[in-house]
Amino acid sequence: MKKTPPNPFHTTEPEQITPNTSINAVYERVVQEAPNSVQFTEATPLWLSGYVVSDDRAGNFYKELYVQDQAENSTRALRLLLDQTSLYTQFPVGQKITVRLNGLGAGKQNGVLSLGSYQPQGVGSIANHLLPEIVQRTTEQAVLVPKSIIASEVKEAMLGQWVQLENLQLLKSETAKTFAGEAFDRFNGERPLRSCSDGRSLWLSSSVYADFKSVQLPTGSGKLNAILTRDFYDEKYVLKINRPEDMKFTGPRCDGFFEAYFETAYLGKFVSEGWENIAVAGTNYWEVYENQSSRGQSVKISSYGSGDAKSDTWLLTPEIDLAEVAQPELQFSTSTVYPDRSSLEVYLLWNWTSSEALNVTPKKQLAVRIAHRGDDSSLWISSGRVPLPTDKGPIRIGFRYQGSGKSTADGTFELDEILILNKN
Repeated sequence: MKKTPPNPFHTTEPEQITPNTSINAVYERVVQEAPNSVQFTEATPLWLSGYVVSDDRAGNFYKELYVQDQAENSTRALRLLLDQTSLYTQFPVGQKITVRLNGLGAGKQNGVLSLGSYQPQGVGSIANHLLPEIVQRTTEQAVLVPKSIIASEVKEAMLGQWVQLENLQLLKSETAKTFAGEAFDRFNGERPLRSCSDGRSLWLSSSVYADFKSVQLPTGSGKLNAILTRDFYDEKYVLKINRPEDMKFTGPRCDGFFEAYFETAYLGKFVSEGWENIAVAGTNYWEVYENQSSRGQSVKISSYGSGDAKSDTWLLTPEIDLAEVAQPELQFSTSTVYPDRSSLEVYLLWNWTSSEALNVTPKKQLAVRIAHRGDDSSLWISSGRVPLPTDKGPIRIGFRYQGSGKSTADGTFELDEILILNKN
């Protein structure tokens, strides 16, 4: 009869170790002190407690535990770096643990609050032989209640927490793919998600070492339970599941009549069939980019450093026939960096034929919410839903940027998530 190996991690009664600090205290200390990492050098023992939310059984997590401060209504979480695999056998989801901080280091690694061995330039994994003295299990194993949020509510304070989002679906272009088994996937497969509630986008990230990497993605819409974290380059928020069953996408899809997310476009000057990227004046064009503030790939325009006396650049969507849409509405998102006196306007255009005829093309400016200098540059601003006419024939949506090479009018505007939806 096979014997169960002894557990090297002590199981302690809660009263034996009384936590005297918290995950949030670790976060505050990192913000206060760390360019890279801080070390806990106190003589007084420092213990924190938390609940395990990650599960490495399926291989989507590797030598790490995500731990949040409460089983329900959590406020802060961290990633604990451990030099050990098969952590689920000792630390299943919901297990309450205590962690001794003395001698450890903490810092933001890939944008996520991380705890492990102290290194001046970051945080490393805690050596295997030290784990039993640092990480201890309590006798409590809770049923986790995910934090219910919508895509537009995602923020840094939620990183590492077990969250639940409803009314999500993968972009239509992704539904024939696997979680992380495509030829182009390296280390992680990243798949764009869209919220049916507010049109915002997020990313599903799965390891190429996960057992389910070759499983085809679900095609419907529904609910997702996952850990909110950041991608490897700390450029965007991503959601990581413990197993495919955390996605219940069995409902009908909520595709828009027209959608533009720019995820499959090449970086640099934006070129795509049916679209027009026109510099009426100046040398600047709309370009595809990706950074920490973008939502995956987005497009942007700026006249910074151009030297042009005037910039007048249009981005026109392909022609869209709305005759079969009962009550079409347009929505999109913008952000801005140093807008100064540059401007972004949005138009409907009819019967466009060429860039030379742009000035005489029938058009109507739309009254929409566009990001401006009073907005935080890290935030994306929703335009709101704008009714579109159906009785004047096919249309194009035109985004017009005006500025110059002068520092007073060379700001940047960013654009993403262009949707035309049928009014609910």
